[in-house]
Amino acid sequence: MQGADESVSKILDIRELFIAVMDQEHSCDHPQHKEPKVKKEWL
Repeated sequence: MQGADESVSKILDIRELFIAVMDQEHSCDHPQHKEPKVKKEWL
């Protein structure tokens, strides 16, 4: 089962990397997208 655990962890790492890349692309495409997060922190 050790091999299965390693493959699952690799898949999760790839998903996290993919999500991080998607977040970067969205922040570049929509700079104003970050503003609501800052406003929520102030409230």
